Amino acid sequence: MRDNRYLLTLAISGALAFGVVACGDDEEPTASGSGSTEETSSEGGGELSGKIAIDGSSTVAPFAEAAAELFQEENSGVQITVGTSGTGGGF
Repeated sequence: MRDNRYLLTLAISGALAFGVVACGDDEEPTASGSGSTEETSSEGGGELSGKIAIDGSSTVAPFAEAAAELFQEENSGVQITVGTSGTGGGF
């Protein structure tokens, strides 16, 4: 019985370690020699247009509405609708 718990603990720990490693970022950050950061601009890439429908839990709805509002301020050609179908709506 004691050996089974040890093996189970070892297996779970290994699975968690594998999951953490698999989700890691393997890209090296690039650094400029001057120590300053440079922001990239999305200008010149064209105007976005289309429709986006967001639907989900009523708990997340206020955050989705705020994100939609901010996105529409930057992208006036995109029409976003936010609905609340309840917690089970996403399943």
